[in-house]
Amino acid sequence: MDDNNQKPPPPWAAEPISSQTPPEPLAQPSQATEPTEDQVIPEDTPEYLSPDNVQQQADLGNVDMYLNDESSGKKKKIIMIATGIIISIVVIFAIFKIIVPFFRGKEKVTLVYWGLWEDEEVVQPLIDEYEKKNPQITIKYEKRPIKSYREQLIGRGNEGGGPDIFRYHNTWLPTIIQLASPIPETVMTKDEFEKTFYPVVISDLKYDNNYYGIPLEIDGLVLVYNDDLFKNVGLNEPPTTWDQVLEKYAPELTLTDGINITTAGIALGTSNNISHFSDIFGLILLQNGGEITNLTSQQAIESLQFYRTFAEAPNNYWDTGMPYDVDAFLVGSGLDLDSYVIQNDFFETFDVKQ
Repeated sequence: MDDNNQKPPPPWAAEPISSQTPPEPLAQPSQATEPTEDQVIPEDTPEYLSPDNVQQQADLGNVDMYLNDESSGKKKKIIMIATGIIISIVVIFAIFKIIVPFFRGKEKVTLVYWGLWEDEEVVQPLIDEYEKKNPQITIKYEKRPIKSYREQLIGRGNEGGGPDIFRYHNTWLPTIIQLASPIPETVMTKDEFEKTFYPVVISDLKYDNNYYGIPLEIDGLVLVYNDDLFKNVGLNEPPTTWDQVLEKYAPELTLTDGINITTAGIALGTSNNISHFSDIFGLILLQNGGEITNLTSQQAIESLQFYRTFAEAPNNYWDTGMPYDVDAFLVGSGLDLDSYVIQNDFFETFDVKQ
């Protein structure tokens, strides 16, 4: 083939490399020459690196970035976990301190209430009103027999089967203290208690600097009389002193059949058929200047003799054979000291007709 007829190589074709001529080494960075118009060098790639070298460098850079991102992610995870623990503690605290007590307070509770005098139909409206305001509480009322009530209360209470609410006499506190609970300050403070009730309540219901129980009522002795019987014998007003009772009213109101009393002038002087006989004697003792704590004093002896005068023959106006004082009064006796409000040396009286 004629060499003169050989076509010239295209401009993009590489220069033929002679087998005798070794390849020139890559230029050092300091010896780099300006690129020609036909050469394109990446902007951030050193001239002495090949594309493979550039790709490897890029890959190593990505690894460093990944490592940095992984470390940052771990920190974020730790922060998130710590935050979650704190939130969990707060939530658990809220559950035990707020939510649990709230639902615990709504638990159904049944309380047993032992009463003495009132029938269930009398107490039930009050119970219904309380249960309406406190729907989680149910109160079961039981009217208990008066006989052996205290013994049953103490016995059942010591066995753990007694009532939750119960009635008791103000003199019983020392014997039932193990069954009773002091009044919480949230119900009534000691100062409120002492401003609300009589001194006798403060004295009787206080134990170890706490008050036990809320008094429902307080007894007061009252002389009641039969107005019709008064008019039959010409008496227009009740007595005001003990002397009047003994010397005038009791004798004039008493009727007999010659042997037995048919209409008693006053129910007084015995213990077996007189309501509150000990309270009446105690009142006479105090009026006579005596003390309940000293029953051997002269004042106590005189008071007992005076009390017995009304039932001692032959000039008695009452005796042990008479019916119970309340029953006798209802069928026609003249005077009865059933409940009381007696002050000093006079009676505060009420008109009770047959």
